[in-house]
Amino acid sequence: MFRTPGPGRFEWRAVSGGVNLYLALAGLIEAGLDGIERKLDPGEPFTGKNMYEIPLAEVRSRKIQLIPQSLQEALDEFEKDDIVKGALGPDLAAEFLSVKRKEWVRFHNHVSSWEIDQYLTLF
Repeated sequence: MFRTPGPGRFEWRAVSGGVNLYLALAGLIEAGLDGIERKLDPGEPFTGKNMYEIPLAEVRSRKIQLIPQSLQEALDEFEKDDIVKGALGPDLAAEFLSVKRKEWVRFHNHVSSWEIDQYLTLF
């Protein structure tokens, strides 16, 4: 999730370009402070391999957790995370969940051109 491409520099690779930077940083800082306060062990660093080239079986054997693979999975995880929700405050966290769950429903109600081509086009 984090990458250190050189001395004195790190990258947070788990977010997209569409992230609200202020909300993401609030959650990241709060999660980091929680880890420090509870003295959580971040585990051994993973070095040497490109994560995209590692077979899923090896990822699982190393107990590397995958990030959510859809907006719905991400929202489910966010809803369970009292630390990150606390960073946003109860009102903003609830509104964020409401807006993004509605966005997920709109996404699933949309029929894409791929679906039309795949299932409705006669050959």
